[in-house]
Amino acid sequence: MAAAKVTLTKRADPSELRTIFLKYASVEKNGEFFMSPNDFINRYLNIFGDCQPNPETVELLGSVVDQTKDGI
Repeated sequence: MAAAKVTLTKRADPSELRTIFLKYASVEKNGEFFMSPNDFINRYLNIFGDCQPNPETVELLGSVVDQTKDGI
């Protein structure tokens, strides 16, 4: 039996990640940018495609990743 081949993933470039993040972040507070639930669920992940989801559904899905529970 042959050993499984493991492929390592290259670490992402922080400046490239920031550029992508800023493309979708629409909330600014004290010079810092954040994504709203709509930014993350609809614009970045594009979960619903061209459909218009129920706003409560977007809020619920967004709250799953909102670590501080502040809505951004």
